[in-house]
Amino acid sequence: MGGAITVSFHRVAAFEAGPVRRHDIVIASLPAPDFDSHDIAGLAGVDLFPNRLVIWSPERRCVDVQASGSRLPDGVWRAVDARWLRPWKIMLPIRIGRISGWALLDTGAQYTTLNPAFAKRIGLQDAALRPGGSITGIDGHELPLGEGEVRDVAIGPWHWNARHVRVGALPLFSRIDGAGDYLAILGVDWLASKGFAIDYGHQSLWLRESGAR
Repeated sequence: MGGAITVSFHRVAAFEAGPVRRHDIVIASLPAPDFDSHDIAGLAGVDLFPNRLVIWSPERRCVDVQASGSRLPDGVWRAVDARWLRPWKIMLPIRIGRISGWALLDTGAQYTTLNPAFAKRIGLQDAALRPGGSITGIDGHELPLGEGEVRDVAIGPWHWNARHVRVGALPLFSRIDGAGDYLAILGVDWLASKGFAIDYGHQSLWLRESGAR
């Protein structure tokens, strides 16, 4: 997110993260983000998960990584017809009121954010928005955000009566415009209590029913 920066590349002999083991790989050196809770050494990308089933349980602060094609854990799961623009660009169908669009599943985003076209279409603009802070891109530039409230939201089996959302013209939206005009970034503020599973080997995605364990 943001503009271009100059990076260095390094060849790494071995990399391990839980069950993921990679050897002789090339990794870019990027400025790590700052978090109050943890010292961050870098950003983990989906290149760690080729031919893997990854099960996210944010409420347990757990990510389970298994072989592609493995059985999902017990629970009520619903397959979702997502759009796979790229392995790291998975778009989920989202409906706000009567207006439908596509939301990028982004576990690295702090805030769920609408592009200005989506916000305008649902009437979330001008007086309906208040200052929502900003996001600093990887290039160091701040991107201003508005903040408002949306109602009657649905993504597959997930439903919300009301949710806070940000609005901003983030550069990322221009890189996912192949999914249409009305776009969102689905961040961890909405995902905090939701379980989902992604099989990168089979390009399949499931959402856990709300309330299911």
